[in-house]
Amino acid sequence: ATLRAHNLLRADHMAPPLEYDDNLAYQAQLHAERCMQTGRVANCTSNDMGGQNILDLKGYHYANDVVEEAVAFWYQQMRFYSADGGFLDWIPARNFTQLVWKSTTHVGTGMCRNKGRTYIVCNYAPPGNQIGEVGKNVEARKNRKWEKAKSLLSN
Repeated sequence: ATLRAHNLLRADHMAPPLEYDDNLAYQAQLHAERCMQTGRVANCTSNDMGGQNILDLKGYHYANDVVEEAVAFWYQQMRFYSADGGFLDWIPARNFTQLVWKSTTHVGTGMCRNKGRTYIVCNYAPPGNQIGEVGKNVEARKNRKWEKAKSLLSN
């Protein structure tokens, strides 16, 4: 589910497909467990390996659905990014830009569920969101409508 969701959306931005990395996944799992232990996403964001996206969901979610839900959520943060390479709001836009960052080649996912909460962590290498590199790493979306991409994710 992780690769399928990422690569479907990356293709719309001319970004090459990602490969799954077990070491990134292991580190992502550790971060997800730390988030669960602390109850805070903010305590889990140090990641020496590369880029990272985190989502905290309330309620129970099925494993495949929750990864696609997280990827779709991060992708929707595109609304905070301007196609000319500017940011309308950096904090949420960085999740989107990491997702479609062209020079990122690998992803690993971790997830932890307990007490009505689910934490999803995706680690990326090499990391995206490098200063001065946005213009050549984040392409404008092709003509596909978001609704079409969302429906493809749910199939």
